[in-house]
Amino acid sequence: LAQEQARAEAAESLLAAQVATLNATATNKTAALAQEQARAVAAERALASWINSTNTSMVAGQAAVASTLSSLRLVSIQAISQGFCVPGAGTFAPAPSLGTFVVSVNNVTLPVTATRGICVVVLSSTFTLNASACYDTHSLPDAFIALGAYLDALPVDGRVVVLGVYDAATDNLGNATRDKIAFHFRSSFISSLQHRESWLLIG
Repeated sequence: LAQEQARAEAAESLLAAQVATLNATATNKTAALAQEQARAVAAERALASWINSTNTSMVAGQAAVASTLSSLRLVSIQAISQGFCVPGAGTFAPAPSLGTFVVSVNNVTLPVTATRGICVVVLSSTFTLNASACYDTHSLPDAFIALGAYLDALPVDGRVVVLGVYDAATDNLGNATRDKIAFHFRSSFISSLQHRESWLLIG
Protein backbone atom coordinates (compact mmCIF):
# COMPACT_ATOMS: atom_id res chain seq x y z
CA LEU A 1 0.00 0.00 0.00
CA ALA A 2 2.84 2.34 0.93
CA GLN A 3 4.48 1.66 -2.43
CA GLU A 4 1.25 2.43 -4.28
CA GLN A 5 0.90 5.70 -2.37
CA ALA A 6 4.50 6.60 -3.23
CA ARG A 7 3.96 5.87 -6.92
CA ALA A 8 0.74 7.98 -6.84
CA GLU A 9 2.53 10.86 -5.18
CA ALA A 10 5.35 10.63 -7.73
CA ALA A 11 2.86 10.58 -10.58
CA GLU A 12 1.05 13.55 -9.06
CA SER A 13 4.32 15.47 -8.71
CA LEU A 14 5.26 14.66 -12.29
CA LEU A 15 1.84 15.80 -13.48
CA ALA A 16 2.15 19.02 -11.49
CA ALA A 17 5.61 19.63 -12.99
CA GLN A 18 4.26 19.04 -16.51
CA VAL A 19 1.35 21.41 -15.85
CA ALA A 20 3.76 24.03 -14.55
CA THR A 21 5.92 23.58 -17.64
CA LEU A 22 2.90 23.92 -19.93
CA ASN A 23 1.76 27.02 -18.05
CA ALA A 24 5.24 28.56 -18.33
CA THR A 25 5.36 27.77 -22.04
CA ALA A 26 1.92 29.30 -22.54
CA THR A 27 2.98 32.39 -20.59
CA ASN A 28 6.12 32.76 -22.71
CA LYS A 29 4.12 32.38 -25.92
CA THR A 30 1.60 34.93 -24.70
CA ALA A 31 4.41 37.38 -23.93
CA ALA A 32 6.01 36.76 -27.32
CA LEU A 33 2.67 37.26 -29.03
CA ALA A 34 2.16 40.49 -27.11
CA GLN A 35 5.59 41.67 -28.25
CA GLU A 36 4.82 40.81 -31.85
CA GLN A 37 1.51 42.66 -31.60
CA ALA A 38 3.29 45.67 -30.11
CA ARG A 39 5.84 45.64 -32.92
CA ALA A 40 3.06 45.35 -35.50
CA VAL A 41 1.21 48.29 -33.95
CA ALA A 42 4.43 50.35 -33.90
CA ALA A 43 5.14 49.50 -37.55
CA GLU A 44 1.59 50.38 -38.51
CA ARG A 45 1.86 53.72 -36.74
CA ALA A 46 5.22 54.43 -38.40
CA LEU A 47 3.73 53.61 -41.81
CA ALA A 48 0.74 55.84 -41.13
CA SER A 49 3.07 58.66 -40.05
CA TRP A 50 5.18 58.23 -43.20
CA ILE A 51 2.09 58.23 -45.42
CA ASN A 52 0.80 61.34 -43.68
CA SER A 53 4.17 63.07 -44.03
CA THR A 54 4.39 62.08 -47.69
CA ASN A 55 0.89 63.32 -48.36
CA THR A 56 1.69 66.59 -46.61
CA SER A 57 4.84 66.99 -48.70
CA MET A 58 2.92 66.19 -51.88
CA VAL A 59 0.23 68.71 -51.02
CA ALA A 60 2.90 71.32 -50.26
CA GLY A 61 4.68 70.50 -53.51
CA GLN A 62 1.47 70.72 -55.51
CA ALA A 63 0.69 74.05 -53.85
CA ALA A 64 4.17 75.33 -54.72
CA VAL A 65 3.78 74.22 -58.33
CA ALA A 66 0.33 75.78 -58.53
CA SER A 67 1.69 79.02 -57.06
CA THR A 68 4.55 79.06 -59.55
CA LEU A 69 2.26 78.38 -62.48
CA SER A 70 -0.15 81.08 -61.37
CA SER A 71 2.72 83.58 -61.22
CA LEU A 72 3.80 82.78 -64.77
CA ARG A 73 2.45 84.87 -67.57
CA LEU A 74 2.86 84.73 -71.29
CA VAL A 75 4.67 87.69 -72.84
CA SER A 76 4.67 88.44 -76.55
CA ILE A 77 7.87 90.04 -77.84
CA GLN A 78 7.80 91.06 -81.49
CA ALA A 79 10.51 92.72 -83.51
CA ILE A 80 11.02 93.81 -87.12
CA SER A 81 14.32 94.33 -88.90
CA GLN A 82 14.60 95.62 -92.47
CA GLY A 83 17.64 96.60 -94.42
CA PHE A 84 17.76 99.26 -97.13
CA CYS A 85 15.16 98.52 -99.82
CA VAL A 86 15.16 99.59 -103.47
CA PRO A 87 11.93 99.21 -105.51
CA GLY A 88 12.18 96.77 -108.37
CA ALA A 89 15.23 95.05 -106.91
CA GLY A 90 13.44 91.94 -105.79
CA THR A 91 12.00 93.50 -102.65
CA PHE A 92 8.41 94.10 -101.62
CA ALA A 93 9.01 97.78 -100.80
CA PRO A 94 6.82 100.09 -102.94
CA ALA A 95 9.26 102.95 -102.37
CA PRO A 96 12.87 103.34 -101.25
CA SER A 97 13.23 102.61 -97.54
CA LEU A 98 16.22 103.16 -95.30
CA GLY A 99 15.09 100.23 -93.21
CA THR A 100 13.11 99.39 -90.10
CA PHE A 101 13.84 98.32 -86.57
CA VAL A 102 10.84 98.08 -84.26
CA VAL A 103 10.35 96.20 -80.98
CA SER A 104 7.03 95.70 -79.22
CA VAL A 105 5.98 93.91 -76.04
CA ASN A 106 2.42 92.60 -75.82
CA ASN A 107 1.58 94.61 -78.94
CA VAL A 108 2.85 97.87 -77.43
CA THR A 109 5.67 99.46 -79.48
CA LEU A 110 8.65 100.49 -77.37
CA PRO A 111 9.96 104.07 -77.66
CA VAL A 112 13.19 103.15 -79.43
CA THR A 113 14.85 105.51 -81.92
CA ALA A 114 16.59 103.34 -84.49
CA THR A 115 19.56 104.57 -86.53
CA ARG A 116 21.73 102.85 -89.10
CA GLY A 117 23.69 99.80 -88.05
CA ILE A 118 23.14 97.21 -85.32
CA CYS A 119 20.43 98.25 -82.86
CA VAL A 120 20.28 96.77 -79.37
CA VAL A 121 17.26 96.81 -77.07
CA VAL A 122 17.50 95.47 -73.51
CA LEU A 123 14.35 94.45 -71.64
CA SER A 124 14.26 94.00 -67.87
CA SER A 125 13.19 90.76 -66.22
CA THR A 126 9.68 92.24 -66.11
CA PHE A 127 9.87 92.97 -69.87
CA THR A 128 10.00 96.75 -69.61
CA LEU A 129 12.47 98.81 -71.64
CA ASN A 130 15.77 98.91 -69.78
CA ALA A 131 18.12 100.39 -72.38
CA SER A 132 18.62 100.81 -76.10
CA ALA A 133 21.50 101.80 -78.37
CA CYS A 134 22.47 101.70 -82.04
CA TYR A 135 25.95 101.31 -83.50
CA ASP A 136 26.69 102.41 -87.06
CA THR A 137 28.77 99.43 -88.10
CA HIS A 138 28.02 100.34 -91.71
CA SER A 139 29.98 103.60 -91.97
CA LEU A 140 31.91 104.14 -88.73
CA PRO A 141 35.19 102.16 -88.57
CA ASP A 142 35.28 101.96 -84.76
CA ALA A 143 31.58 101.30 -84.09
CA PHE A 144 32.18 97.55 -83.80
CA ILE A 145 34.48 98.18 -80.83
CA ALA A 146 31.79 100.07 -78.92
CA LEU A 147 29.20 97.45 -79.85
CA GLY A 148 31.43 94.64 -78.61
CA ALA A 149 32.11 96.43 -75.32
CA TYR A 150 28.40 97.05 -74.82
CA LEU A 151 27.56 93.38 -75.38
CA ASP A 152 30.35 92.25 -73.05
CA ALA A 153 29.01 94.51 -70.29
CA LEU A 154 25.46 93.15 -70.42
CA PRO A 155 24.66 91.31 -67.17
CA VAL A 156 23.36 87.74 -67.21
CA ASP A 157 20.37 88.26 -64.92
CA GLY A 158 17.24 87.29 -66.80
CA ARG A 159 17.11 90.26 -69.14
CA VAL A 160 15.98 89.88 -72.74
CA VAL A 161 18.15 91.35 -75.48
CA VAL A 162 16.92 92.18 -78.97
CA LEU A 163 19.43 92.87 -81.73
CA GLY A 164 18.65 93.80 -85.31
CA VAL A 165 19.79 95.59 -88.44
CA TYR A 166 18.49 98.98 -89.43
CA ASP A 167 19.38 100.01 -93.00
CA ALA A 168 22.85 98.41 -93.23
CA ALA A 169 25.35 97.05 -90.72
CA THR A 170 28.07 94.92 -92.27
CA ASP A 171 30.73 97.15 -93.85
CA ASN A 172 32.53 97.72 -90.53
CA LEU A 173 31.00 94.96 -88.44
CA GLY A 174 34.08 92.75 -88.54
CA ASN A 175 34.48 89.05 -87.93
CA ALA A 176 35.43 89.51 -84.27
CA THR A 177 32.11 91.21 -83.52
CA ARG A 178 30.21 88.61 -85.49
CA ASP A 179 31.95 85.91 -83.45
CA LYS A 180 31.13 87.76 -80.23
CA ILE A 181 27.42 87.92 -81.12
CA ALA A 182 27.48 84.27 -82.13
CA PHE A 183 29.14 83.35 -78.81
CA HIS A 184 26.99 85.48 -76.48
CA PHE A 185 23.64 84.82 -78.16
CA ARG A 186 24.21 81.58 -80.09
CA SER A 187 23.35 83.27 -83.37
CA SER A 188 23.70 80.95 -86.35
CA PHE A 189 23.07 83.62 -89.01
CA ILE A 190 25.20 86.62 -87.97
CA SER A 191 28.28 85.09 -89.60
CA SER A 192 26.57 85.07 -93.01
CA LEU A 193 24.87 88.49 -92.79
CA GLN A 194 25.34 90.35 -96.08
CA HIS A 195 25.29 94.02 -97.14
CA ARG A 196 21.93 95.68 -96.32
CA GLU A 197 20.30 92.38 -95.37
CA SER A 198 17.78 92.13 -92.56
CA TRP A 199 18.84 90.31 -89.40
CA LEU A 200 17.14 89.97 -86.05
CA LEU A 201 17.76 88.11 -82.80
CA ILE A 202 15.83 87.86 -79.55
CA GLY A 203 17.76 86.20 -76.77
